[in-house]
Amino acid sequence: MATNTWIERSRDHPLSIVFVVSQPITSVDGGRGFWGCVSAGLRTICKVSHRWKRVRIRLSTIEPDSESLVGFMLDPLLNLNAEDVPLLESLSMNSFQSSVFSDHMGDSLLVPTTNVLRAPSLRSLRLEYISVPWRKLPVQWLGLTELKLSSVTDSYGVIDAGVELFGVAQAFALLKTCQNLVRCDLALAARSQEGEFPMKDPDGVALLPTLKDLIIRGPIPGADFLRGLRVGPPFISR
Repeated sequence: MATNTWIERSRDHPLSIVFVVSQPITSVDGGRGFWGCVSAGLRTICKVSHRWKRVRIRLSTIEPDSESLVGFMLDPLLNLNAEDVPLLESLSMNSFQSSVFSDHMGDSLLVPTTNVLRAPSLRSLRLEYISVPWRKLPVQWLGLTELKLSSVTDSYGVIDAGVELFGVAQAFALLKTCQNLVRCDLALAARSQEGEFPMKDPDGVALLPTLKDLIIRGPIPGADFLRGLRVGPPFISR
């Protein structure tokens, strides 16, 4: 297997891995054979997780009942713990469904609450199409210097009814826990409303002394949101 050969040649060096999988439109047995091969590949790279440094995992499926397949395929990843990825500094992960059988496109299948997110050296995190509240993700938020986060939406860019709204208030609460961010990119849900965040909260200040870049996608937050940010010279001088 080419992956095994590549890993053997890398000896004991830290690994940068890109694992991008898109299910063919025409698949046999509901895609089970395809996902079985994918699972084998993921098991191979998970065996050397102690050498991971930068990892990107992206999974795309077209099957209307493929959530169980993707969950099965992700088992090797879900079974990893923080101590299994001591070198991991950068992680980008998403899985979603683009189904020709549904009105919803880009529906999130699974954002694993895997303990890999607790990696002690993790500094850069990118999670797209999340369908779980950000507080349920086992991330050491204070350790992050780069963050990109977006919620699941349908083909019209509207948040799915079953997904918790990631709006202005949630974004501000998240920023308050990530005081060491240098770069941040947040996509707010389409139903967010300006002024959602109540600045009367006595703890309503986000200290971001090292922040250089902040991108807010979607509805524009109100002035109260901006007044609640406390940034330092790196941001002001740009």
